[in-house]
Amino acid sequence: MTGPFKAPEIATTHGALDDAAFADGQPLSAHAQRTMIRSGNRLASRGHLVFRHVERSDPGEESPGYGEVWAYPFWALAIPRVMPYPVEKAYGLTKLRQAVRIAATADMTVQLVLTTSHASRLTPDLVEKADSILYLGAGIDTIELATQEDVLCRRFRGESLGFYLRAVCDDATDPALDTGTFGGVATGTAIAFESDHFWCTGAQWNINGGNVGASYARYGHRVVFKDLSGAVLHNAMVIGPGPATGAGRSDSMFFTPSVDPNVINGSTFSIFQLPLVRVVSWVVYAQDREA
Repeated sequence: MTGPFKAPEIATTHGALDDAAFADGQPLSAHAQRTMIRSGNRLASRGHLVFRHVERSDPGEESPGYGEVWAYPFWALAIPRVMPYPVEKAYGLTKLRQAVRIAATADMTVQLVLTTSHASRLTPDLVEKADSILYLGAGIDTIELATQEDVLCRRFRGESLGFYLRAVCDDATDPALDTGTFGGVATGTAIAFESDHFWCTGAQWNINGGNVGASYARYGHRVVFKDLSGAVLHNAMVIGPGPATGAGRSDSMFFTPSVDPNVINGSTFSIFQLPLVRVVSWVVYAQDREA
């Protein structure tokens, strides 16, 4: 068979017929048949719950508290135990709606992406910012609802979902490293001979004072390297100063992911804070089929 085919009729409300209208052995009028089909199509086209995840979240004096994570400067799983997550939905439904209850560091932005099996959403890198959730934090204890509609998915029953999160880095507004707490410098010239760390002459990042020196990753920082024109060469998450990883130097800083040292050697580095995030719940619904 070849098209064009007429789109199925979908009733705006689910109708009901008296049993006498379609009793066994009696003739059935075209109107009654059409009403039954349209009502059946409506039921088959209704959206429904596809996925729901609720995370225990108990913020406390420790940072991060239970259920809190640092938003990395690169894509990471927002729900670590779920990727990819296979789900089933009604056949023919091609759009999803997501609702996320979230909290984040005040005045810092995070990006959330729901990936699907649709060609335009197979990985988070394929998804434009305008087609994702951009959430501006109001404080780690202020939980808000962020929603997005019309997330494309396949029309088939089986679907595969991925849940991703990253920090939206802005060097102009993100808070710089607190040198009063962590020592060293927030910016300087990088000397790099290794792919996973660099040196800064005279930096002296803290290596003593309880767990501070060994907890840069725990306290959420990123490092960005730029050339003389200001172009970004590499953006990474800080792991910690040399002694935190056994190198024994307070003027070196380790980071991930690694990079060719020739790319960043002699560049200007700057260390910034990362937003703290609580993803309390993430719910996905299949939207009603459009007539």
